[in-house]
Amino acid sequence: MSQKEQKKIINEFSSGEINVLCATCIAEEGLDIPEVNVVVFYEPIPSAIRAIQRAGRTARLIKGKLIILITKKTRDETFYSVSRSREKKMHSAIKTIKENLARRNKLDYQKKLG
Repeated sequence: MSQKEQKKIINEFSSGEINVLCATCIAEEGLDIPEVNVVVFYEPIPSAIRAIQRAGRTARLIKGKLIILITKKTRDETFYSVSRSREKKMHSAIKTIKENLARRNKLDYQKKLG
């Protein structure tokens, strides 16, 4: 689709003229799609960053649902597990960084007090 056609479809989706949007991976990061309440992915991916971007399409402001279709005994199971593991590590690293910054800020504040 051309950019003009994409914009038209997204506007129709935003206004409620259409209520289902079917898109390729371009929608994960390249298009500004409004809040949605359900996102269905036909396959898992091993990238934690892409998984987070995908999930970010739903439940920004309202409760939403994320559905990932996984075929048993295929690489889908591995991709899903790898992605979840990497995402947990990412969240853990962010938590550690925040705690370290908070600790450093507290020490800096105590030094200023003297």
